[in-house]
Amino acid sequence: MFPIRNPQGQVIGFGGRVLDKGEPKYLNSPETPVFVKGRELYGLFEARAALRNKGYAIVTEGYMDVVALAQWGFGNAVATLGTACTAEHAQKLFRFTDQVVFSFDGDAAGRRAAGRALEATLPYATDTRRISFLFLPAEHDPDSYIRAHGPDAFEACVKQAVPLSRQVLEHAAMDCDLDAAEGRARLLVQAIPLIAQFPEGALQGLVADDLAQMARTAPDEVRRRLAEHQARATEKAQRQRGDAPRGGRGSATDSADGGWDANVPAFDPDVSGGWSGEPSEPDWGGAASGPGGEVSRPGWQSGANRSGNGGKWKKPWRDGGGGRWQRLGSPVERRPLPQAATPLDRIAWALVSHSEYWEQLPGATHDLLCDQPAPYGVFFRWLDRLLIDQGLLPADDVLALMRGDATDASSSDDTAADLRALAQRVAQFVDVPDNKDTVENLLHLIKPLELQALREELELLTQSGELSEAAEARKIELVRLTLAMKLEISQHRPISA
Repeated sequence: MFPIRNPQGQVIGFGGRVLDKGEPKYLNSPETPVFVKGRELYGLFEARAALRNKGYAIVTEGYMDVVALAQWGFGNAVATLGTACTAEHAQKLFRFTDQVVFSFDGDAAGRRAAGRALEATLPYATDTRRISFLFLPAEHDPDSYIRAHGPDAFEACVKQAVPLSRQVLEHAAMDCDLDAAEGRARLLVQAIPLIAQFPEGALQGLVADDLAQMARTAPDEVRRRLAEHQARATEKAQRQRGDAPRGGRGSATDSADGGWDANVPAFDPDVSGGWSGEPSEPDWGGAASGPGGEVSRPGWQSGANRSGNGGKWKKPWRDGGGGRWQRLGSPVERRPLPQAATPLDRIAWALVSHSEYWEQLPGATHDLLCDQPAPYGVFFRWLDRLLIDQGLLPADDVLALMRGDATDASSSDDTAADLRALAQRVAQFVDVPDNKDTVENLLHLIKPLELQALREELELLTQSGELSEAAEARKIELVRLTLAMKLEISQHRPISA
């Protein structure tokens, strides 16, 4: 029996492996609200230190692979729980490391598993991340290979793993005869939908150029087909949601992340006062305005500069960021803190009081909070690392670490100063009521930040003067999302006497 822990070290389920040749080979606990196989990874909690030391994660298919690799010095191994790698797996892994190696058996089943992992990780393949695929001989899995050949041989295999940029094209060309025009045409048809899933950036363009070389066609032709595919995919998604816009490249994840109703009435409530103390157009503490604090929307990269590729957009500061959360922008500027309590203060205090709520927030919300100006963004990034390293902590312990009363070697001097300042502020507030609606109330506090991010993207797009179909479609989408967000905020706004 194998205990399955969440990233905080709490046992949320068990896995068993049959000792003989019976079926099923592996058996997991039934899924519960806290244990979802498509979301959890075996060994992730135990691998935290090794992930930092090694600098990459190895993803395998079985518990025994993780155990054997750990015994031979590869404590950075994790395993899926009898399911294919999912987007949630990828998102969770990239919170711990920017390099992931998928290790699969060399047989047909391993190749199929690699294909599913490839498709799950494509949307997370930014220019600063490295995703590789390790295929062992057909007669071996990681457990048997490292026992037979030793850790040095396995390390050599890891170094020779196939990078994502090559694997995606090999996956698309698997059944194509590249010596015939028909085979190369089939390659284009199969590869372009995969390349379209890459985040917009240098890597996507380079893979498109490699595809053009493999298909023996002009790079401009591949980029044209890529832009057309993205436009058709956006149009199809909008039709399925009941939206009117046609053409362009919208957000592929808005409906999934936000669940917005497409038929939103033209209602524009005033959110400037009387609700949680937040101004409608804050000049501090919300999503930072301008290039320094732009918060990205999934599936779209806004900005004032064109990439020159089919009307697609690319932020001019895309590669100017430093940390994992600010890779899309330059460091967020510091701004004077207001005297009164703010929504960000309340959000910070809620997470200090109930650190377990951090894991219950969506990944997009993590990114939004971590991109806030100092000291708030500093705190949210520090909290994320803290929970990974130490698990859930009571409020008193979190405050002690923030004040510097307890040892926290991971904090720099600047970070420590920001944490002390924020601890002094939030400690003045009353405790958050411990009831079933606390997480929901926390999400309502975050909604104005999301609204501000939408407004800033719309303003930036409007000021750019871009008139392409993609830009116009995105403007319409942003207006729709803004109205929907305002309506949702107004529905939770207290009624004044």
